[in-house]
Amino acid sequence: MAAIPEIHRYRKFIYQRKSGGSPGSREHTAHLPRPLRRTPEQIKDATFVLGVPKKEFTPRVHEAMSLVFNEMDSLRWELELCRKQQTNLLVEIDGHDLIPIQNRHFLYRSLARVVDHVQKTGDESFLIIIQLSGLDAIWRAHGIEAVEKILERAAVVLKAEVPSANPLGYLEAGSIGVILSISDSKEAEELGRRLSDKLNTIEAEWHNDRLAITAAWGYASVGAAQTPYQIHIKADQDVRLRS
Repeated sequence: MAAIPEIHRYRKFIYQRKSGGSPGSREHTAHLPRPLRRTPEQIKDATFVLGVPKKEFTPRVHEAMSLVFNEMDSLRWELELCRKQQTNLLVEIDGHDLIPIQNRHFLYRSLARVVDHVQKTGDESFLIIIQLSGLDAIWRAHGIEAVEKILERAAVVLKAEVPSANPLGYLEAGSIGVILSISDSKEAEELGRRLSDKLNTIEAEWHNDRLAITAAWGYASVGAAQTPYQIHIKADQDVRLRS
């Protein structure tokens, strides 16, 4: 245990590095308190569990193990902090800016996981697309705020109709995708038809006018060797064939 000074130097380097951490880490520190330093008895017990004989547990060994365990606890704390920050960032990245629904980034990432599952298990899964029409006419007559109003209403209806376990996200140009995992084509068709029928009945009020849209639907099976974009294109083609 002659290298105690080196451990001290390493510890000093680590804490200098931590002091210059990102603003995000400092912001979240209050929500995740640092772990308490271990007591001498806790360090002694942990050292014995690791196989160090009692007769070799000298003050220098105790000092070294204190540094090791405290640094280990600190690194665990930092790892948990990073995980929480990652979760918060994903929430920000995945949400649509204007309507209460997830975005294309989220849907594609979810679809990639489903592709991987299909490749491993062979289970059938599908991407259903609901295409909203009439948004251009609403925009020309009333502007972008009116479009956002009817899209928000559509998102609320879809969230109420689609089971929470099924990823749901806005793709673009009035196109909304739903992933149906471990299912069959009959169920995919039933869900697509039901969602389309629901959206064909919705309306929203805008400055004493009533906004309305129509919806078409289509779907594509999830292939084991396909990219999310390729599956999206296939489902979009099916929507156009049905329209």
